[in-house]
Order: sequence, then C-alpha cells, then structure tokens
Amino acid sequence: MLFGARFSSCRDYFLPQDISNVDYFICPIKNGKIEDAFFSSDKFKEYNEISGKFIISAEDKKGIDLYVVEFCNGVFSKPERLAINSSGNEINGSFNNDGTKIFFASDRKGGYGGYDIYESELIGKNKWCEPKNLGPAVNTSADDICPYILKDNLTLYFSSKGHQSSDNFDIYVAIMDDDGNWGEPEKLGEPINSDKDDLYYRMSPDETRAVYYTIGDSGEGIYELVFY
Repeated sequence: MLFGARFSSCRDYFLPQDISNVDYFICPIKNGKIEDAFFSSDKFKEYNEISGKFIISAEDKKGIDLYVVEFCNGVFSKPERLAINSSGNEINGSFNNDGTKIFFASDRKGGYGGYDIYESELIGKNKWCEPKNLGPAVNTSADDICPYILKDNLTLYFSSKGHQSSDNFDIYVAIMDDDGNWGEPEKLGEPINSDKDDLYYRMSPDETRAVYYTIGDSGEGIYELVFY
C-alpha cells in the first residue's frame, strides 16, 4: 500500500494535522497484514521486486498540480509534472488498471461547480489527451473528488458532497452502461459512510479488499474492508 500523510514533530509526538509537508509511505502487505511502514526517503532494498507508478498532488504558489512518481529498485523517482494540469487545481489522481487512463478532480473552468471529476486517456508515450469532464450524472455543483476506477473500466468509486449528501463527503459508486454513459451514482451504506467525511476508496488488485479514509466517530484514519 502506498499513501501520503502530513506530520510535524512536537516533542515526543507526531501531529497529523500539520499541512506544511506531505510524506509518502510504503507498507508491504503479506498474508493480508501490513508488515511495516517506511518513509519515501528510505531505501527499500528488501522490496526491489516491487515497482509501479502512482500519482500525487503537490502545491506551489500557482496552485495544486498532478505529478507522476515511479517506485523502482527500492526508491521513489523524482516527481514529473503532468501536462493535463490547468490554471486551476488538480487533485486525487489515479490510474486505471493498465495505466492507459487517469481519473482526477479539478476546479478548472467549465465544470459544474466546485471540484469535478475528469478523465484523460494515454495517446502516446507520456502523452495524454485533453481531459474530459465525466458529466452531470457524476458531477454536481458541490465538490466531487477522489475518483477510482475498477479494472473493468466500468465501475467508478468517488466521494461527493452532492447527490444524496450535504456538508460532508460520502463515498459513491457509478456504473457505465453499454453506450458509455454513467448511471445514477449509488451512495454506499453504513458502516462505510458516516456523518463525517469519507474519502479515497481504493480496492486491492484482486478486488477482495478495499481501504478508505474517514474521520467518522470510530476514529480518524485508514480503514480496511474484506469481502467474503
């Protein structure tokens, strides 16, 4: 599992609420259990067989943009800025299963309001097409963020303050029909969605497990779901 977290050191404590920096971690999972957690600055020599690309969001004076980072030979590469970024903010990027599409959220001009979800398709080596808004079935006048597409390329999970939600983010799932149109999003039930923000729903490659982030009554953090 790869994830980012913001921490600051204060005496003997680490404070996750500090937003000045994001550190990236890798957590090896064996037999369904997390073995350890390593900072992105560490060298993971014992995990040289693990490789892959993922997308991060990074902020500078001009706003928030998407970058690609590669994990190979036990180290993280230097982030490369994606050309699909706009003058607005781009966040929550994720690849589809074969890396030919990127789904992300943006508050760029021309959307339905707040953050909308977009997709871009690979059209050449490191070249991506102009991002396409997923349309009013998925996007609302509120914020719609954290997209994640399953390996069938038809099932989209995302978080929204619109649809059947108010004030807080809830996790939804939408299915694409045979004509390429997104169906009405369905809000996931309890105990996944709470009366507070629920975000970043992700599934394992074999789709037997999922993780998501919540600040609900059971405690803020990353939670795991196991499907039987």
